[in-house]
Amino acid sequence: MTNGIRPSLTVSCVNKQAAVIIPDTLAAETKGEFYFLHENQRSYLRSIVGFPLGKVCCTDRTSAQAALVIDINVSNFFTEYDRVFLEFCLREFATRIKM
Repeated sequence: MTNGIRPSLTVSCVNKQAAVIIPDTLAAETKGEFYFLHENQRSYLRSIVGFPLGKVCCTDRTSAQAALVIDINVSNFFTEYDRVFLEFCLREFATRIKM
């Protein structure tokens, strides 16, 4: 999904094949590092993390690239300081949901 010009966090995460952490979406937007896809997201999307899942099996038995994205309405909930811990937790969770 894109907003017509810039890729969503999910697309960026899949393209980079790396975790993407945006601690404060409002601050990141002012720097041009994050873009809201819908205006109403500003009221609830304050911190977000994306983690690439790699290829997942679709219901028709084909595969597609996917990412797990978690957001919260609290700024600085997900931070670079916690990157190693977040990646560990998300990798463990991803392993379980891909099975």
